[in-house]
Amino acid sequence: MSRENVEMVRRMYEVFAARGPEAAGEYLDPNIQWSPPKDAPTAGTYRGIDQARGELADWTGQFQDFAWEPRQFIAAPEERVVVVGHQRGRGQVSGVNVEADEVHVWTVRDGKATRLEMFRSAEEALEAVGLSE
Repeated sequence: MSRENVEMVRRMYEVFAARGPEAAGEYLDPNIQWSPPKDAPTAGTYRGIDQARGELADWTGQFQDFAWEPRQFIAAPEERVVVVGHQRGRGQVSGVNVEADEVHVWTVRDGKATRLEMFRSAEEALEAVGLSE
């Protein structure tokens, strides 16, 4: 199942990039749990598709030209997919260009994303899914 999960997550990012977050929502379970990085100002767990969309809109709305580029997809145990990526945008208020690496760990069940955990580094994410060396 891990290859199918990786492909589903890959398609979700492609849809997000091409048509925006609303279109990518078709890949999310209605009861998704969404956890930003532990050190983020919005840290905590958001539950349900409406809270997840709200969190995403709050974050991306702070930037002009926001983009999130996946660079690597890794199949992980327990129906999880690790996505190593890079985000960038220009602050709406400050005009400052911002870039940062970020790693997403998705849990997929029955073709839908049921959980998203975000990390600042690949090492931290791989350790969380049991793939660290």
